[in-house]
Amino acid sequence: GEDIVPLDGGGWSLDGRLPVEDLEDLLGSDLPEGSWSSVAGLTLGLAGRLVEVGDEVGLDDEHLIRVLTIRGRRVARVAVVPRH
Repeated sequence: GEDIVPLDGGGWSLDGRLPVEDLEDLLGSDLPEGSWSSVAGLTLGLAGRLVEVGDEVGLDDEHLIRVLTIRGRRVARVAVVPRH
């Protein structure tokens, strides 16, 4: 599928393998530094635990990460959505 898909109502659906730098470019902001390189790794790192579909993790002051798809133990797809 597409790496980055705009969502109705704001935000994006992202492939978990997307580099964190690409997400930073999308948001126009720097994200927390860590041992992760991908959006999937960032999601797990910020959560501090294994996540399930539907879990939400705070990303920054304006956005949440919502887990959309998991394959095995890999976060395959997430949505980055505005905090409401």
